[in-house]
Amino acid sequence: MPTTSHTTSTSRVPLSADQGYVAPIDTSRPTKKRICGISSGVFILLCLLAFFIAILVVVAGVFGSMLAKQSAEILDLKSTSPTKTSDADANGSSTATAAAATTTWVTVTDWDFIGCYEDGDERVFSGNISVIQNQTNKLCALACDGFDYFGTQYGDQCYCSKTPPKTAAPAWNCDMHCAGAPNSEICGGYYFLSAWKKKSS
Repeated sequence: MPTTSHTTSTSRVPLSADQGYVAPIDTSRPTKKRICGISSGVFILLCLLAFFIAILVVVAGVFGSMLAKQSAEILDLKSTSPTKTSDADANGSSTATAAAATTTWVTVTDWDFIGCYEDGDERVFSGNISVIQNQTNKLCALACDGFDYFGTQYGDQCYCSKTPPKTAAPAWNCDMHCAGAPNSEICGGYYFLSAWKKKSS
């Protein structure tokens, strides 16, 4: 019965007669590729890790800059925010008012700006309510002729009242520009009134 011979991929190093025999080198096993002394798989993982770390550093820098800017704006607004004082009305109940609140960006004849005030679903100024497309504080004052108080809100809303507002709020809550004066006037905020009081004659 014929025999089958099996051969393996080997190579012999030719030697001279006096050097003897050297074991064959097995070339059937692939050698691992190495980059900078480490395996290619580990090198790829390190590259991906470095990439994600770089992204995190960039994102952290952007958010840090945004937070610093926001903090500076809040501090600036705090320096001009109204303070609360308590005055008793004719019925003896106490209402909070904003003392020494002034504006440097607009004046309304016969009216004094008294500060930023909280509003709600049950409107603080409910005497007359209107939406003015090109609203300014002066236009709202005209719409509230005959009332003692008016307030602008949400950029284009105008509210009139015979009674004063109740709860003063920090100035930065009134941060929406007037629809008719987007670069120079503030007309309240979201559920916050820029409130005005008619000057005493």
